[in-house]
Amino acid sequence: AELTWENSALLRRAEAQASALIEMSVEKERWVAERAALQERERAAQRRVELMAEEKEELKVSLQGVIESLLAQRQDARDEVAYLARTTPGHDTGHDQGHDQGHDQGHD
Repeated sequence: AELTWENSALLRRAEAQASALIEMSVEKERWVAERAALQERERAAQRRVELMAEEKEELKVSLQGVIESLLAQRQDARDEVAYLARTTPGHDTGHDQGHDQGHDQGHD
């Protein structure tokens, strides 16, 4: 009878250890999954940062284009005004002549 009691005590201890091991491995799996999720979130954040940097660069380039085009339009308008001033009778002050001539060839 004593042997059976010892056996069943050993058995109970073995079962307790086994279930503790199972709990630990479940816990470990949860940690692994959480860590993977965190790494994925970190990667996603990194991608967002890279995308934002790219978008910022694109915006800078297109803004540069807009500015250049506005500057060109302003120059065209100035050339136009200078041309009109030169070609309108009575408005010729003389100071524009020669200075703007090279500019205006494409305008006529």
